[in-house]
Amino acid sequence: MIQSIRQYKNNDELINDLENNKKLVFVNAEAKDIFKDYLKHYGYFAFVKQYSNPLMYQDNNYKIFKKEFTSNNLRYLFDIDRNNSIVIFKYFRSVEFLLNSSILKVIAREINKKAKCPYLAALSLEDFENIFPNL
Repeated sequence: MIQSIRQYKNNDELINDLENNKKLVFVNAEAKDIFKDYLKHYGYFAFVKQYSNPLMYQDNNYKIFKKEFTSNNLRYLFDIDRNNSIVIFKYFRSVEFLLNSSILKVIAREINKKAKCPYLAALSLEDFENIFPNL
């Protein structure tokens, strides 16, 4: 019977596996320590597996890294992706805020035209139905 559950490996075992079996190059001890911190904070899947690409490997079947590909390259890819995601998310939030503000301004304008009261919460049911007949 084939086991579908993988055995737990701590960060040192994961690094040893990447270094010895997958041939990922760690330039020095500092690079290993930084890589270990990334594994601790983000996890193996989010940090290593998610950014794996066939261009990184000399053998795609066994996922063995090219000689010139180092742990620093993997970290840089991860950092670039996270920074880009943060910037994109920031601008999406700004667009969403501006869109919501514009919609609320249009609704407020309609309320002010059709009701005696400028506040949605203070409208009577009759005024509300007059302003928004399709609701």
